[in-house]
Amino acid sequence: MLKFLSRFRKCQDGSATVEFVIWLPLIASLIVGAFDLNVILLTQSNMWNVARDTARRVAIGDMDNDAAETWAEGQLDLLGITPTVTVSQAGDDITVAVSASVTDMAILGSLTQTKNYTINASVTMRSEN
Repeated sequence: MLKFLSRFRKCQDGSATVEFVIWLPLIASLIVGAFDLNVILLTQSNMWNVARDTARRVAIGDMDNDAAETWAEGQLDLLGITPTVTVSQAGDDITVAVSASVTDMAILGSLTQTKNYTINASVTMRSEN
């Protein structure tokens, strides 16, 4: 029995497998988190583009506020994300504000602890009418 235990203790077979199994959850969670963060940043970039385009359309008189909100929400309705779009006018200034929840954007659900966080994009343009 002693001979078997000493041989077992010196044997290195399978040590790489054990290390792999120990590190795998950490590496997988980092990859999933990076993917979700990438999707969130890409969505925020899209939110800025849609807000700017919507403000431009309202500024040149192509749409009114209600039609612009509906159009912007339709442009941002990707992957089940339902943003909140607000178009407002104060004098000659047109402001388009877009916001969405981070948990709605995280496709793989790795950012579930960010329940109360939102991503916002706001653009203000001067009316050209």
